[in-house]
Amino acid sequence: MIKDLDKIHHQRNGFVRVGLLIEYLDQLAELKKLEMGIYEAGDGALVRYVVAAKGWNHAGSYIQLLYIPRPYGKRYRFLLGKVEDPIDYYEQFDCYLTDAIPMTETLIEYIVNQSEQL
Repeated sequence: MIKDLDKIHHQRNGFVRVGLLIEYLDQLAELKKLEMGIYEAGDGALVRYVVAAKGWNHAGSYIQLLYIPRPYGKRYRFLLGKVEDPIDYYEQFDCYLTDAIPMTETLIEYIVNQSEQL
């Protein structure tokens, strides 16, 4: 189980700190348990992503939170959107470690469940 799992599980108002998400993804990477993929961006570039969480939004759509593991200065890029939509339609978040990402309860539960299996 990852460190600070209780902190992720008890985040308030549907937001999780980016620092906790990066720590969670680093621990998954060490265990080689990352779900990864590649998509073609609008400019034709191939972009690698990591699935940080999957779950349901309040409208009943199945969504996922993706992390783009490439340097953006001191920022971290996350994408949030419906699984069936093209990734170019996802909402983009460029965040610092101290920022927070909006997450539904089911996205947080996904992280908790994944973490408990570690």
